[in-house]
Amino acid sequence: MFNLHGKSRVPWIIGLLLLVAPSAFASDLRTYLSGKATDPSREIEYFTLDDTATVKRAEWEDPIELMTDTEFLEDLQAAASSLSLLKWIHHDKAPPVASENYVRRKHFGAWVNDPDDDNCYNTRAKVLIRDSSKPVTYRGNNKCIVDKGLWKDPYTGDLFDSSRQIQIDHMVPLKHAYIAGGWQWTSETRCLYANFLANTYHLISASGRENMRKGDRSPADYMPPNQKYQCDYLTNWLKIKLIWKMMMFSDETEKISDLLAQNNCDTRALKITRTELAKMRGQMRNPGACEAFKREAIPAAAELTPTSEVF
Repeated sequence: MFNLHGKSRVPWIIGLLLLVAPSAFASDLRTYLSGKATDPSREIEYFTLDDTATVKRAEWEDPIELMTDTEFLEDLQAAASSLSLLKWIHHDKAPPVASENYVRRKHFGAWVNDPDDDNCYNTRAKVLIRDSSKPVTYRGNNKCIVDKGLWKDPYTGDLFDSSRQIQIDHMVPLKHAYIAGGWQWTSETRCLYANFLANTYHLISASGRENMRKGDRSPADYMPPNQKYQCDYLTNWLKIKLIWKMMMFSDETEKISDLLAQNNCDTRALKITRTELAKMRGQMRNPGACEAFKREAIPAAAELTPTSEVF
């Protein structure tokens, strides 16, 4: 077990208590991780999120009083049904490496269109329709391509009324997902990851300019400029890493711990319910649905610029 004041050779776990002050959590983790390699090509260790880590209450109180404390009992019930996103398992060895370099079209394909849903919308169109705060309109006589709407980019806080200004961002970029373990998935699972619509935080309607700034970077090298969104961004990043059982790297974990402290994020909110995790993984275990999707041809130039999401 990990000791905050030392280092064990046994795989240890970070963040046993969600209710520890964020600054203290970040300070201890930062101290341990300082000096570690941050170049992914030179990694000598990696981390995974523990999907058995329940949220725990930190304070000791009189057990008799607790049994009559309605708030405590509600917290206890919620904790038992939730998993911490701050419990990370350390693997003291080099991470497995992809056997071939990442190529977006080869490994994840293009946006897909489900032939069984009685509409002509591909994944991009569905996300645009979902995220627009007013009814969308379509491009000319083509009722399959979204043209106008009203989108608030969570990364910048800016509003946009043209789909040409919007790119659909994978919260954990495709290239990063590939390097962090996606290279081991089946082609159907990668297709599903690229087109995952089971929640609203996997695919994001974002400013095309900001999405290009982000590229394939993790929180180690990119955070959205909208300060109000940064805690949610980190929470969603960790949720996706847990759901899809992806690796995390030293520079990534170090920077996340720093950012949690800098943004005074409520560590009690960094959790996922068991129900949500089971639902998301249930969708993951059904890649056959993606296999049945109709892959589209390479988009026309009008669709590639400026809305080509390549990461």
